[in-house]
Amino acid sequence: MKNTLKIMIAIILSLTLILGTAALACDEGGYFYGAVVATGGDSYIRDEPNLNGSILGSLGEGRTAIFYGYSSFDSRGVEWYLIDTGSTFGWVSSRYTTLYY
Repeated sequence: MKNTLKIMIAIILSLTLILGTAALACDEGGYFYGAVVATGGDSYIRDEPNLNGSILGSLGEGRTAIFYGYSSFDSRGVEWYLIDTGSTFGWVSSRYTTLYY
């Protein structure tokens, strides 16, 4: 099951990079809802949806990640998206990314 999901994620990310648009799909559990693209420079991926979260990695400008349909607002009112790059799973700020459904 995990391998199937990883393969699906890899295919979707590859299609997104090739087509230059968000190639959207949904797995059998209904957990994939769209794509997030870094549009304001590199965006840190954090373990919590706020600036206090530890930095796990970054989403480079123009790069795409899977959005699982979960978001959260921090104390400043900034929305954070739960994403998966294929190698890093965490939260990115909406201030530096664009969400595509």
